[in-house]
Amino acid sequence: MGYRVPSYGLFKTSLSPVYFYGIPRNVKATGLAMDVDRFAGTRVDKDGNVERRLAFNRARGARLSAMEHLV
Repeated sequence: MGYRVPSYGLFKTSLSPVYFYGIPRNVKATGLAMDVDRFAGTRVDKDGNVERRLAFNRARGARLSAMEHLV
């Protein structure tokens, strides 16, 4: 069983200037980045088994990291 708690992350853009006769007149978005630093939750095993809770948290962390990478 688990509950979401407040989390945070960063979303960034990469901009490149667009020149007009050597003068920067505009910018163009050339990339996006997402970095979720904290995706927090509270987990409790139904039977109170600490090892299963830890195994679940490790698997969850790996899955969230892979999903972040896919984005």
